[in-house]
Amino acid sequence: RNSLALGDRNRSLSIFEDLLARFPDDQAGRAEYAGLLVQVNRLDDAIIAFKILVLANPDNMKNRRRLADVLIQTRRYSEAESHLISVLDNNPSDIESALMLARVHAWQKEYEAATEVYRRYLRGLDSTDEITKRLLAPLLLDTQHPEEALSFLQDLYGSNPNDVVVVADLIRCHTQLANHRRANELVTTLANVVPQAIGVRLSLAGYLANVGNYRAAIRVYDQIANADPNNLAARIGQAELYLAAMMPTRASEILLDRRLNQGDSTFLTAKAELHMLIGE
Repeated sequence: RNSLALGDRNRSLSIFEDLLARFPDDQAGRAEYAGLLVQVNRLDDAIIAFKILVLANPDNMKNRRRLADVLIQTRRYSEAESHLISVLDNNPSDIESALMLARVHAWQKEYEAATEVYRRYLRGLDSTDEITKRLLAPLLLDTQHPEEALSFLQDLYGSNPNDVVVVADLIRCHTQLANHRRANELVTTLANVVPQAIGVRLSLAGYLANVGNYRAAIRVYDQIANADPNNLAARIGQAELYLAAMMPTRASEILLDRRLNQGDSTFLTAKAELHMLIGE
């Protein structure tokens, strides 16, 4: 913990690993170790650590929920779904888990299942409450109901224009409504809103790229690069966008960066796309 407090994550991880080798049944230590793995983006290792915890104590719903969160980050939605269902079976009033389960269904285009989760767990929520608006707006966007999400998000943005999650969701909302000018204006605004919120921007950039707004996505990746020049996920994302925009020279400049993990599947896919684009 001292090493972590001093910013030396690698030393902290090394000590945790040594301790767990000597005391493999220490669940509290393993839980801290798993959380640290998430912080350093070693998500596959974090999943293994959380699975060990869940196997050792299947009734610990906190660890199940944390495992589901990491599985969602790695897009292993069907696995996350089973753990979220277990959490809700244990505590049907866990609103955040219910919302996440509904969103997992929506991400897999299982809209009927998402609607059923909403009816079963969420229908009685007070939609005038600010916390509820924050929870429901992303679900409405995921289930393709931007008109309903817009009123919630406008209220939230009016009361707190510096909430990076609200701004990002409002950009998604206007994009779904084909209000592209307003979405692009908000991307400009986002540059001055909590620059250190890298995860929110990575998710937004991926969304904008998927819907074909490459220019806005590149601008969001640029914001990430300004805040964290060493963020390699953003670098790969930029390269993929330049390839989609038929700009192989710009993509090649990024993919020559030796810091990139050249064994990573996203890097290899981007390299393959580059070679296809230039006829190799």
